[in-house]
Amino acid sequence: MAADGKYTRTDFDYDTERDLYTCPDGKELKTSGAVDKGTTIKYFGKEHRVSRDVIQKARDYTLTLMETDAYINSAIQRKKVERLFGEAKHLHVMVRLRLRGLRAAKDEFLLTATIQNLKRLANILSLLPPQTWIA
Repeated sequence: MAADGKYTRTDFDYDTERDLYTCPDGKELKTSGAVDKGTTIKYFGKEHRVSRDVIQKARDYTLTLMETDAYINSAIQRKKVERLFGEAKHLHVMVRLRLRGLRAAKDEFLLTATIQNLKRLANILSLLPPQTWIA
């Protein structure tokens, strides 16, 4: 239940076989089956209304996948890569390639990746204690 005392869509139970919602009070909300604005199906009862996206089944499946350990690990790995692309775009002004051709594009990406790796190496080395050399 929402803060204002009204029910949210998650408070209602959806019956896939009968294509209807049941409210927490036990009353059924039925639909005409008409799709509103090309994406939404409306379910009505005397006191309640619920909207359901036409692709809600796929959304629900995706939400269950997002709770798995495999998805969480994948998101962490994706974030590492996407962060580097974001850095290249914003800090190294790699919004568009300056050179033309596939080989030139590869070279430009390689140079940017080299710069990123050198910056990371410099940050790591600056954190290490100084070494004393014994001759």
